[in-house]
Amino acid sequence: MFGLSNRLAAGAVVALAAIGPLAASLGVADTDRTSGATGNGLTCEISVSRSGGMVMIEPRVHSDRSVDGLYRLRVTGSGSAGSTDISQGSDFIADPGTATSLGRLSLTSGVTYEARLEVEAGRERVSCRETIRR
Repeated sequence: MFGLSNRLAAGAVVALAAIGPLAASLGVADTDRTSGATGNGLTCEISVSRSGGMVMIEPRVHSDRSVDGLYRLRVTGSGSAGSTDISQGSDFIADPGTATSLGRLSLTSGVTYEARLEVEAGRERVSCRETIRR
């Protein structure tokens, strides 16, 4: 009796282990993401949300210590309504342990966008990329 239930439990664990990554990838099927990090605690991310036919893009930087630096964001895209090419950048100051917003963009949905963020703080550089599909 215990042998059968142990085999069923082991089979369930194997099945869940195989399905877990697939389910996770299905949840974010409309974006491709690469995030950047240095060995010194500096990371970047591009947050994407959708609301009312718009795509909101928010570049962020994280650090485990206070830093100041420069960022550059470029968003390109193309769709039936035309093309987009936005570049912006500025100085920033990031407090430790919090996500520091570097700005926000609202764009029309229905377009595939490519967002690239580059962050420099002192001698550290980090970059990340996000592809936002229609």
